[in-house]
Amino acid sequence: AVLDGKLYAVGGTNNGVLSSVERYDPALDAWEEVASMAEGRDTHAVAVLDGKLYAVGGLDDDDNCLSSVERYDPALNAWEAVAPMAAAVGGLDDDDNCLSSVERYDPALNAWEAVAPMAERRTLAAVAALDGKLYAVGGYNNDTGYTALSSVERYDPTANMWEAVALMGTARQGHGVAELDGKLYAVGGRLQQRHRLHRPQLGGAVRSGAGCVGGGGADGDGAGLSFRAPDVEARRQAVRCRGIGEGGYNDDNFSHSSVERYDRCEL
Repeated sequence: AVLDGKLYAVGGTNNGVLSSVERYDPALDAWEEVASMAEGRDTHAVAVLDGKLYAVGGLDDDDNCLSSVERYDPALNAWEAVAPMAAAVGGLDDDDNCLSSVERYDPALNAWEAVAPMAERRTLAAVAALDGKLYAVGGYNNDTGYTALSSVERYDPTANMWEAVALMGTARQGHGVAELDGKLYAVGGRLQQRHRLHRPQLGGAVRSGAGCVGGGGADGDGAGLSFRAPDVEARRQAVRCRGIGEGGYNDDNFSHSSVERYDRCEL
């Protein structure tokens, strides 16, 4: 996630679930460690709201679903627990059923509330905001037999309604999504378990009940979509006119520390 022009890599896994957090300064081209979360979490969601960073749900080291939510204040370099959620956008329940439910967090009340569900159940979908509306991009549901979706839905908070918009050219799950200059970019992800497309194109997954939220995952055979170095489950965010792809896994499930930057200004 990007906050104040800097990129944050939050948690994840590397021979165990991580609570550590790193911050990238593009002006210095350097990473630094900042305060760690109270809980390690993987396949979670990260979002920025009112100048603070939120880490939502995910999995712990034993693959237990987390409903907890933590908030980072860069001025204090500190994390604090806030109200837990049931599910943010879609996800899975405890019986691995895909969900269409959506919840919204109000920081003033420190509370979650249910809003209109999506038309299509999905997990391992990507979520991004653009022009005051929320987009749920790709993922998969139980009806597709773990096959990635190309469908995209858009939520209007004023009308409290979802509507279908144009399909992606490539179905994908566990991908990244970012807004850049009024457009959405879908990056990486998976089609089938072991085959990857080296083609960047618009990403988190949510689990409900206990509330797993995050990205990554595969469909039937697990193919992935990636950059030059294949990296599934990567967080994709935009910094000014540039896009950043960080970390993730390769075909052999080894973690990446690599970071790539897409510079639209140099095209």
